[in-house]
Amino acid sequence: MADSSHRAASFLTQANALFRKNLIFQRRNMKTNIRLILFPLFLSLLVLLIQTLIENALNGDPDERCGCSCIDKNADGSCKRTVCGIAYSDLEQAGYCPIRRPQEWPALLQVPDLEERLPNKSCRQNDSCPATILLTGGNRSLGESVARNFFTGTFTPDSSDMLHSFANIMLGSSSAPAF
Repeated sequence: MADSSHRAASFLTQANALFRKNLIFQRRNMKTNIRLILFPLFLSLLVLLIQTLIENALNGDPDERCGCSCIDKNADGSCKRTVCGIAYSDLEQAGYCPIRRPQEWPALLQVPDLEERLPNKSCRQNDSCPATILLTGGNRSLGESVARNFFTGTFTPDSSDMLHSFANIMLGSSSAPAF
C-alpha cells in the first residue's frame, strides 16, 4: 500500500510549478527575449525606410511620374479635380502610368530576316517567296498540326472584309527584341 506522503501532484500543482520555472528561466534570459521582440520590428522599420527613400527618389523628378492635368477649377483658379493618365503624359512620363485594363496582345512570332530565311534571291525579286513558318519542340506531330492551323484560309488583303482577314493570321516581326 502506498503511503500518502508520496502521492502524485495534481495537474494544477504541476502546471503552476512549470509556469514558475519558465518564468524564472525567461527572467534570466531577458536580453534574448528583448532581441526576439525587437528584431522583427527593426526589420520592418528598415523596409519602411528603404521604401520611403525609393519613393522620394522616384517622386522627385516630374518626368518619373504619370502626367496629370486639372480638369475642374474653382472660382479662385485653384484646381478642384485632377486627372492623371497616359493622355496627360509626355513620352517620358507614360511609362509610369498605370494601365487599368490592358489590351490583350495577339501571339507574335520572332521571324529571322528575309536574307537568312530565303537565300534564293529570284523569288524576292518578283515577290513570290513562300511563307516561312518556324516550328520548335520535340513533338513533331503536334508541331505539324499547329502549322496546319496557323493559316485557316487564304489571306487576301484586298478583300472587302479586311479586318476579318487580318484577324485570322498570326502576326510576326523580324525586328530585334529588346531583351
